[in-house]
Amino acid sequence: MGKLLRRSRQAESRLGRIPPDRGHAQGPASRHAARVPVKYLLDTNTLIYAFRGTGGVRARMNGTSDADMNLCAVNLFELEFGFAKSANPGPQRALLDELVQRLRVLPLDSASAESAGQIKAHLQQAGTPIGPYDLLIAGIAMAHNLIVVSRNVSEFSRVPGLRVENWYH
Repeated sequence: MGKLLRRSRQAESRLGRIPPDRGHAQGPASRHAARVPVKYLLDTNTLIYAFRGTGGVRARMNGTSDADMNLCAVNLFELEFGFAKSANPGPQRALLDELVQRLRVLPLDSASAESAGQIKAHLQQAGTPIGPYDLLIAGIAMAHNLIVVSRNVSEFSRVPGLRVENWYH
């Protein structure tokens, strides 16, 4: 699993690849402590590219602090749907399980839902709608002041004020 994404911090530290205090709080309780600043919300397609090892996504994720990357409930829904249709979801499920343990998973809370509703109304009025899952991801990102990481820049760039980065290339 570490071969596919990144070895655990302890394993990398033992191998001398990174210092043990590379910007991460120590201990299991710190995983759920507030992290400031929170920076990136990974789109589901970014996670799929990381799992497959395509583009530059995995390298960029490996070079970014876990504390600066977030997943969301919408990612988990989309990936679970994909796993349910897959004949062999095991390897990708194991990678997702690892990421869920390492990264914060943001819910679709009331602030995110309000933001998504406002975005949908604006885009509908402008005649430039986006897909429902991207809409929810955009709402979560806006509510938490995050940068969406996606290869689907054309869709997310329709959302006024939403910052988007493409780590694929």
